[in-house]
Order: sequence, then structure tokens, then C-alpha cells
Amino acid sequence: DGVAFRQAQETQDLHMWSYGEQAYWNARYDQPPFRDVEWYCGYAVLAKHHLFDPFVASLDKPRAQLDVLVIGCGNSNFSAEMYDDGFTSIINMDISDVVIQQMQSKHAHYDLKYLTMDICNTTFESASFDLIIDKGTLDAVCCGPQCASTVHNMCREIIRILRPNAYYLCMSYAPPFLRQSHLLHSDLRSDWQAQVRRFRLPASDQTRCISVLEDGPDRTGLFFLYSMRKRTASEALDAATSSSSGEIVDLDLDDASSAESLQANKERKAFLRATRRIARQVQKN
Repeated sequence: DGVAFRQAQETQDLHMWSYGEQAYWNARYDQPPFRDVEWYCGYAVLAKHHLFDPFVASLDKPRAQLDVLVIGCGNSNFSAEMYDDGFTSIINMDISDVVIQQMQSKHAHYDLKYLTMDICNTTFESASFDLIIDKGTLDAVCCGPQCASTVHNMCREIIRILRPNAYYLCMSYAPPFLRQSHLLHSDLRSDWQAQVRRFRLPASDQTRCISVLEDGPDRTGLFFLYSMRKRTASEALDAATSSSSGEIVDLDLDDASSAESLQANKERKAFLRATRRIARQVQKN
């Protein structure tokens, strides 16, 4: 009936704060204006910039033999476009059973699987996937309550279901200073190796962005692709006994000047402060 959706939309504050809630997404996906929504950008844009190519090549398998999991799939056409590009073993999951039913019908002509599941607690066997793709899911979870514990549980589960040397690829609007504490928590950093590639997208390549409360393209055009490679058992043991505190290796593929990058980070910090004020206000109410 859309009641949960309308309640969550009474203010933009509550709107963002609801991103971690199943009831919000079920109500949202039941509204016609929010069908066929792509977050950040489509698969064709990522393919054009060859952002996935190095990771796919390192797995040393034909695309059709790679087991891919897309988390927080929503009603995006991303997986169908991946399928058309040769990735034919794809499982899609989302916390919203409403959108999963929609996508099962919409893409019935594809050999794609759609499952209602919480990424913090999946039913997959350990070491099931070569690639786990996240386009905005981590960012959405970070908008909700109990962000730190939820993201930690999410990362632990992703590590469990990744194969050794496999990748969790996460496209985010958030720079490393906002994500390092989550992705490289003290009891995670020995399990995987973190890198980030930064890149700019023109407004014409962007779609909806959490970073501007969905009002349009991100004016900085700066996005981040976090690649988390699961270490082998011997690598994890060596990392666990290392004195290194662990950090995200910044490959800095963006050709913007340092000043431009600094300005973009300042804008991100301002957004983060505003989001925290929203959170405090919601908690008071």
C-alpha cells in the first residue's frame, strides 16, 4: 500500500536513514516511479572504462565460467548487460522480496538467478564465488542505523563466500578515508587485500547518486572502485602475523590534479557531516 514508503519520504532525512531497512525497499520498489532505476552508472559505462578488466583477467577463466554474485541488485539491468557481455553464471540477490519477484519476471528470458537474501547472512556455501559486485549497496548500508556492525557482518560474510584470490568489487561515492575503517577492520585486514581505483564520470554517464540525495549527477564526477582480493590461507596467515596495520592501496587512476581531488574530498566530508546531523536528529525523534 506504499505506507512505509510515504512515511520514509516525509523528509529527505528519514529517506536516507531508511536505506538499511527491508520495509523501506519493499515499499519503494512497489511504486511505479522507482522501477528500472540504475544507481551511479550502468554496466556499459564501467565496461567502456575497462574498470573490471584487470580483475577478470587475473582470475584466468573464461567469462562464462566465472561465478558472479551481484548484491543489492535492485531493479537494475546491470546483470542482464553483464550476461550479454559473456558473464553467464550470475546470481542476483536483494533484501527486498518485492524487487526479486519483479526481476524474476522481467528477466525470465535470461538464465539469471534472483534470490531474496541478506548479504549479512546468506545461505551460500563457503568459497562459492569468483566475483562479488556491489554498486551502491555498501553506501546504502552506511546510511542506516548500526552502520559499523552491519558493514562488519556484511564484510565477514563476503569473505566467507569468496574463493581464494577472488574479488569483492565495490563501486562507491565515498573516498578511502570514509571506508578504510569498515573494509579493513582489525579482524578483516588479514583476510583480504584492498585497493582503490578512482575515476571520473561525466554527468552524461551518471544516473542516480546517494551522495546528492538522488537529485541528479554528482557534481564532482569522482567515484571509487574498491577491489578486495581474498587472500589464500598462507597469505592470510602471513598477514595475521605482520606488524602492518593495513591500508587501502590507492592506485589513483584518476588523472585529476591533487587540488581537484582534495576539493572533492572536502565536499565528501561536508556531506558526511550533514549525514551525521541527520542521523542524530532522527535518533532524537
